[in-house]
Amino acid sequence: MKNTSGDLSLVPCFNREAVAEDMKIRSALYLFLLLAGMGKPAYSQSDTLFPLITVEGQLIGMKSGEPVPFAHIVNKNQVWGTVTDSLGHFTMQMSHMDTLAVSAIGYESQQFVLPIYVSVSPFRTRIFLRERSYPIDEVEVFVLGTWEQFQDKVRKLRVPETEEEELKREIRDEAKEVALEAYEIPTGITFSLPSRYDASLKRLREIEAIEARQILIYRKYNREVIARTTGLTGKELDDFIIFCNQRAWFTPETPSYDIIRQIKYWFRQYLMIKHRMN
Repeated sequence: MKNTSGDLSLVPCFNREAVAEDMKIRSALYLFLLLAGMGKPAYSQSDTLFPLITVEGQLIGMKSGEPVPFAHIVNKNQVWGTVTDSLGHFTMQMSHMDTLAVSAIGYESQQFVLPIYVSVSPFRTRIFLRERSYPIDEVEVFVLGTWEQFQDKVRKLRVPETEEEELKREIRDEAKEVALEAYEIPTGITFSLPSRYDASLKRLREIEAIEARQILIYRKYNREVIARTTGLTGKELDDFIIFCNQRAWFTPETPSYDIIRQIKYWFRQYLMIKHRMN
């Protein structure tokens, strides 16, 4: 009969000492095996099913095709990360259960997961990032310092001459040359006193101003413009020009649109008066 209870009283007397010694050896062996098993690392089921794989990747701009340097790559599940080098390369360990969050200035954020078929480490890949634009608020840039300094500079700017101002200057210069050639400057008298030269020059300036105004007006108000606006010809056109000259009023600064509008207005008045007379 086999003893399975561990009670020494059931063992024959001539075997008790040997059995007791054998049980001590067995207990020591069990204790050794237990302590030896505690030193081994414990692996979870997920580590066995989803082992870590080293990913060696490079970030590339989708449009430019250039590497994306100094981008942030974070393993969202394990909460660790890295930064790409100057050529966009990075190395990181991850499993099929992990997700990498990729972000870089000037690009849209993106997430990366291992393809299910990948089982060999290291796994080399390229991640393409889409370029992104950042809207910014409108700003005012003043090259000349403060707003007050900018206004002061604008006031002192020399505006290019218009066609009208250039014509006035040319007439004024020509008139001055004619006046200097026609009259000699009197000597032996005080220059502060009016002289015949001064009076003639003043009168000449008045005449040149009137002529300049007439030239500028004539460019906008002439026989051709009136004929094109009214459709008149011959003597009837001459009669209306006399009628319009006595009533219309223009200045060199009057826009062409206003001149044509006045011509049309006085042409209607001219037709009404002519109709009444007939």
